[in-house]
Amino acid sequence: MDIRQLRYFVGVTEAGSFSRAAERMNVAQSALSLHIRRIEDDLGVSLFNREPKGVTLTQAGEKLLDHANIILRQLALAQDELKTDRNTPAGTVAIGIPSGASRVLVTPLLEAIHNNLPRVTIRIAEAMTGYLRDWLSTGGLHMAVTYARADIGGVEPILAHEDFHLVAPTSFDRSADTISLSEIAGLPLLLPTGRHSPATIIGEVAESLGVALKIELEIDSLWNILEQVAAGRGFSILAPSAFLPEWSAGRMRGFPIVQPTISRTARLSIAHRYADDAATQAVARQVIQTCNQLVKSGEWPRRVPG
Repeated sequence: MDIRQLRYFVGVTEAGSFSRAAERMNVAQSALSLHIRRIEDDLGVSLFNREPKGVTLTQAGEKLLDHANIILRQLALAQDELKTDRNTPAGTVAIGIPSGASRVLVTPLLEAIHNNLPRVTIRIAEAMTGYLRDWLSTGGLHMAVTYARADIGGVEPILAHEDFHLVAPTSFDRSADTISLSEIAGLPLLLPTGRHSPATIIGEVAESLGVALKIELEIDSLWNILEQVAAGRGFSILAPSAFLPEWSAGRMRGFPIVQPTISRTARLSIAHRYADDAATQAVARQVIQTCNQLVKSGEWPRRVPG
């Protein structure tokens, strides 16, 4: 006995005859009679008193009707609840955001989710990209904003591109607005760590050009890197989003790196185990939309992809 047969049984009961039930339910009367006969055979009881003008329920049929109504009502409630969840996602979604991007993205993203996804709770983990990828692979995060070299392909949605800048103390005496990679070679660099950090991306390009960088220290803390640069203890290579507030406040200087320009893409990576989750999908759309708005408005100093 299955749900379809229960519906046929209730339909015959409500119609009072097989012919009227077949007409209402758009089912051949012979097929309807066959399904009811199978239920009776499975249960070993007669469900209907078959009379010249129609059918009436037997005592066993009345008992089955009570259960059928409960089952079908619960099924309808489950369907309604799942449809509601799909249209109004709910739950907790953990998002990883790199330290630099979080300075620009977190506040507008939380506001957008609060306004558009009221039943979703957000948990944000801020860390370097390498850690975020590890947490993503183990299921600790539903999604993460991650970085990769701009010339590396992939299927993950691209949020935007960033060009690397040299971050220098205000005491750095330079009149030009840009700087080449070869000119950076002799500067003491303080860089974030990780497989997808500026140290790795810049290092790969430098090695291909035969340029030797002077990396004095790798630090897993954006705040400490910025404090060390502001104090004149070294230089760093970061995207503008990571140090824009300090640059704007005159605590340090930024120089776009040219010859060559070195870029990376910010992508939205979603854990496979959560890819079909309605809340995760809704938040992912909101992340992409918010990033696009920030880029186009100029609040996030990136260029729009394409």
